[in-house]
Amino acid sequence: MTKYPTQETEEERAAGPEYLNRSWLIRNWAWRASGVALLLVVGILTRDGSPSPRLSNATRGGKGLLASTISFEPNLGQAEEGISYLARGQSYTLAFRPQGITLYLAGEQGPSLRLQFAGANRAPRLETLDPLGSYANYYLDEDPAYWVSSVPSYGRLLYRDLYPGIDLLWYGQGGWIEYDFLVAPGADPTQIAMVLEETRADGTRWVDRSGNLHTGQGEEAWILRAPVIYQPISERKANGNGPTSTSRLPRPSMADGSRQIEGTYHLLENGEIRFSLGDYDATRPLVIDPVLEFSSYFGGIGMDVANVVRVDQSGNIYLAGETESLNFPTRNGFTSTIGGAGDAFVIKLNPSGTAILFSTFLGGRNPGDRIWDLQIDAMQRIVVCGETNSLNFPVTEDAAQRFFRGNTDGFLSVLTPDGRALAYSTYLGGSLQDIAYSLAIEEAGSVVLTGQTRSSNFPILQALQPQLLGASDVFLTRIDPQGEIALSTYLGGADLDPSGTGEEIGYSVAVDPEGNIYLAGMTGSSGFPTVRPVQPRFGGVEDGFVCKLDPHGETILYSTFLGSSRSDTLRGLVVDAFGQACVSGSTFFADFPTVAALQATYRGNTAAFVAKLSAAGNHLIFSTFLGGTGPENIGTLRSTVPSSALAIDRVGNLYLAGKTGSRDFPMVAPLQGELHGDSDSFVSVIDSAGSSLLFSTFFGSRFTGVNWVDERAMGVAVTPAGTVYLAGQVLQNDLVTRRPLQGTYGGGLSDAFLAIISAGQENRLAPVSAASYVGGTFAPGSIVSIFGKDLAPMSELASTLPLPTSLQGTRVEVTDVGGVTREAPLFF
Repeated sequence: MTKYPTQETEEERAAGPEYLNRSWLIRNWAWRASGVALLLVVGILTRDGSPSPRLSNATRGGKGLLASTISFEPNLGQAEEGISYLARGQSYTLAFRPQGITLYLAGEQGPSLRLQFAGANRAPRLETLDPLGSYANYYLDEDPAYWVSSVPSYGRLLYRDLYPGIDLLWYGQGGWIEYDFLVAPGADPTQIAMVLEETRADGTRWVDRSGNLHTGQGEEAWILRAPVIYQPISERKANGNGPTSTSRLPRPSMADGSRQIEGTYHLLENGEIRFSLGDYDATRPLVIDPVLEFSSYFGGIGMDVANVVRVDQSGNIYLAGETESLNFPTRNGFTSTIGGAGDAFVIKLNPSGTAILFSTFLGGRNPGDRIWDLQIDAMQRIVVCGETNSLNFPVTEDAAQRFFRGNTDGFLSVLTPDGRALAYSTYLGGSLQDIAYSLAIEEAGSVVLTGQTRSSNFPILQALQPQLLGASDVFLTRIDPQGEIALSTYLGGADLDPSGTGEEIGYSVAVDPEGNIYLAGMTGSSGFPTVRPVQPRFGGVEDGFVCKLDPHGETILYSTFLGSSRSDTLRGLVVDAFGQACVSGSTFFADFPTVAALQATYRGNTAAFVAKLSAAGNHLIFSTFLGGTGPENIGTLRSTVPSSALAIDRVGNLYLAGKTGSRDFPMVAPLQGELHGDSDSFVSVIDSAGSSLLFSTFFGSRFTGVNWVDERAMGVAVTPAGTVYLAGQVLQNDLVTRRPLQGTYGGGLSDAFLAIISAGQENRLAPVSAASYVGGTFAPGSIVSIFGKDLAPMSELASTLPLPTSLQGTRVEVTDVGGVTREAPLFF
């Protein structure tokens, strides 16, 4: 058993650890606590030579102390005696001792910083939580006697009873390592006293206007970010719309009606750092909220809009859209010169959002060049599509269509990973208006596009429908890896009903693992082709549609209207792991079809909606309104494209983003609890069964008035860990920013924005019927599927019947209508 001394020896202080270059395996874990009166959320530290404070968790000279994976492992002999646990990032190692931690920066001799806890329990109990199921082996010498093997790793580390009634929790959050003080009811948070010893700082300390504590000057300065303190003040509402909040804070987060407690650092003459707190109710429990990790403007003196955001497997962030700003921030890209009155743009950021890797214009000399969608291919190239009015839009020699043909053409362009060159670029269109709204990349490397065409001479090949039937039709085009058109077809109907518009638009395309192609959009034609439809009849004016085709694009597997008796449109489309199409958009009337609805009531004006279709397309698994008494997700005078975007995480939770003018839009754990302007962006998370609203927030400035555009979210993305990326358009300078690359509004009609939100929720489970995928109450004898992540640390093989009721300690209890609870047999 390792002996833990209460003080480091001088030898330990001088020596750097031997494990700086070891590799580790981690998982990011979200956490929710109860029975806690108060939480002090404190990031580890910032080290930065810039004069302005940075709110990132740990940076030095602009470089982040960030780890793509974080874990905690016990010291079983692989490090110096006296160290209890270890954790590391890409550029640092943390050594945990009962009385504090020591930080070692890569490339520096000896420790860079020590954080001790004055007056604390000299022997707190250190507990690991969330075993990750991974192990490390250390071969420290040729002699096997010095080998250390099977060292386990954990997701969290808890200092139990560091002070009376106060625990200290260490964990990974969005790639950062952070710590929280957990204050139980009746405990005194002013007991907490931290002592910092910076080996290279000059001892100067002050608290800035944002509440961040600075120590030292210049390159050797450290910053301890302002404490964030919460507790709940209201109960969950009974109307089915989830909890609400009356907060108006510019702070990172709120949850379940919780309020932020005022608090700041208090510097003592003896060097201790304590907390000064405002009034709070020590009897109430705590809920940890989502956190706004990053938020920034991107724009200049013209109108700037981000239409799409994506994240690659390495965590790099991509933002694309349109700009009219001559001074739009560009660097290291294909071109830094705007081609005309308006160009498309592409920005690539590092995973933390703290640096632009490249930013480039893309367009010709005419206005109206814009990107509508972006994906990353297997070679990490950036594939974009959109529309152009420019005769000199940049195309490559191997383009499928080298010349501009109409008043507006679609385009497909492929940028190299560094953004400096075009690997491929082509026009796509006929003699009238054509727009490419969405693209998907197939496993073989072909690109599938959809959009709208008014051209009777749109390029057609191997067509399911060879002719334009309405005023405009959807198009579906496949471009193969050699840059040639392999498939191209119209999809639409004749206007058989005088109540329709005769127009179709394909807003979204997706491809499932089997190669089936899914389309979603808007149709104004009662003659739109339907196959095994959920809704066989045209509702009126304009309906949404969902369509599934075989991988060759030769056969419609299903096709259905989805709409009310007035105007409806679908823009968001994702496909889950079971081949179930999930769609989102907006509807103008109360008779929109709802099934197992989270919100069954149409509350006024226009409403957002989310729906999930079965894999066969023969029924709706769920369909729900989401909105208030104001308008949701409608287009603007400058852009008729609906403001609805949809993403899905690995357990099937749906992330809906758009715009709302409803002050009573349903909120759950909001970052911003009330509508700021005439309209704001929103992002909402619905579980995979459609039965629960997990998170929902406004996000916007306080702009009111008319300037022909609206504040709105146009793009959303999510990582496997549940981090949300929100992009769109903002109209004023008071948007809440965090660690911004551009902290102020650019000055034009609108700016693009990007926000990164760490959802901060515990593992969410979604029980659904294994036959219908519908959640709620289940019939006797039903087989139920539970969707979640990390449900058990590993798998087992059952060799006999009946099936076991435990999988590595995971159990499921079922309570019947008679109140009898029993354990269910498990299989997966």
